[in-house]
Amino acid sequence: MPAHLFVLLSLLLTGCGSIGLELLGSDTGEKHGPGPDHDSEPDDDPRDSDPPGESSPELSSLQLAERSSDSTIQVIYESFDLDGDLAGGQASLTLGGQPYTIAIPDDLDEYSATGASRFHVDSSWLSAGQTINGVMYLVDAAGHRSSSLTDSLTLAGASYIITENGDTDTDTQSLGVISLPAVLEGDIYRAANDGYAYIGDLDFIELRVASTQDASFSLTWTAPGADYDLHLMVNGTTEAQSIQDGNTQPERFMRTLQPGITYVVVVAGWSGAGGDYTVVIE
Repeated sequence: MPAHLFVLLSLLLTGCGSIGLELLGSDTGEKHGPGPDHDSEPDDDPRDSDPPGESSPELSSLQLAERSSDSTIQVIYESFDLDGDLAGGQASLTLGGQPYTIAIPDDLDEYSATGASRFHVDSSWLSAGQTINGVMYLVDAAGHRSSSLTDSLTLAGASYIITENGDTDTDTQSLGVISLPAVLEGDIYRAANDGYAYIGDLDFIELRVASTQDASFSLTWTAPGADYDLHLMVNGTTEAQSIQDGNTQPERFMRTLQPGITYVVVVAGWSGAGGDYTVVIE
């Protein structure tokens, strides 16, 4: 090779090597463009986030309640979706291993975009005393899914229909000695108050138990936005009462029941429309 060509080729190779080293070895500490810093942990995958203007629905509460009179289980849930597209979506429920797909709002008994919604599913295939688990999540109209919530329910061995007998503690309906779990089903024809006391419908239900046992009392109702309350009395004195304020369901408390004592369960309508209620004692 002629000497002048050898010198020229050497200069070209040396220049390419210098450029390559400069690009690979340069570290000014500055970012060039919006790309990630590969020396640090990568950011969360942007696919994990919702696109701008869209959001996943939130499922904030779930409760199962038995209605023995029509062999159904009432599913009550509270939800919220920032972009407001739950309508057109669905609730996906698995109850005792049985899947259900509920269209929102078409298959619901009651729908609220920012509050409590409810629907009923058939429970005739289940047995009294059986404990079942429910798992539910929501999918909005855009296909975004909420997280899942669970609740369990022990099906009652006894069910009682509460009739309208009057609105004082002398107008009680006596159930005698009952076995737990038990379901009491009735209705409030009018819910009202004067700011201090109930002036609408009150139902008084008298009962006893055969042995000492801890019991959970839970009240749910069907009237949207209504506020019903639950009390337990002995000898005219309130022994326990629900402490849930407002129309959030369920109203609930715990109490140790003793044999030989007559208890009176009181369901009272404070405000809102009348409607059916369910008290579960278990």
